[in-house]
Amino acid sequence: MPIAGIGVLVMAVQLTNMIGSAWSDRVRARFGEARVLYTAPMVIGSSLILLAVLQIVPALLLIAVMGFVTAVVRPILLSRIQDELSDDIRATMLSVQSLTFTLVAAMSQPSLGAIADHWGLPAAYIALAASVSLLMVFLFAKSRQHCPQPVMVPCPAQVLEPHQHVAEL
Repeated sequence: MPIAGIGVLVMAVQLTNMIGSAWSDRVRARFGEARVLYTAPMVIGSSLILLAVLQIVPALLLIAVMGFVTAVVRPILLSRIQDELSDDIRATMLSVQSLTFTLVAAMSQPSLGAIADHWGLPAAYIALAASVSLLMVFLFAKSRQHCPQPVMVPCPAQVLEPHQHVAEL
């Protein structure tokens, strides 16, 4: 691929990111927030595995798929942060989220490059898919811990003294 081809490829990926961001609300409305957030890592992980296996130029469309999915998810996550955090810590948490993402990217890119140099590009894709899968399992486990449990409200007969009757209330 000529050097100019790389620019065209990057432009195509950026266009899919823009479309994903623009369609984020529609995708959330159609499929539901939880389904989108749970499905996104699976789509990204599957795309990475297919990219590792296929190793052909049409497989590069999978990069666009990953860009689209990431762009759909980002506004949903930011909206969730905005909705669930109080005003006094919202900006701090958004900064922490941005810093964490940047730190993970800064650490993973050289690591993935070293894996690609030593074992080949498919191994780097598989390592990234494994990392996404592990992150997905961790996030699923965490989200289950934070699911609201049903509240058991006693019926009036259960809170009466033994000598009282419901009619006396």
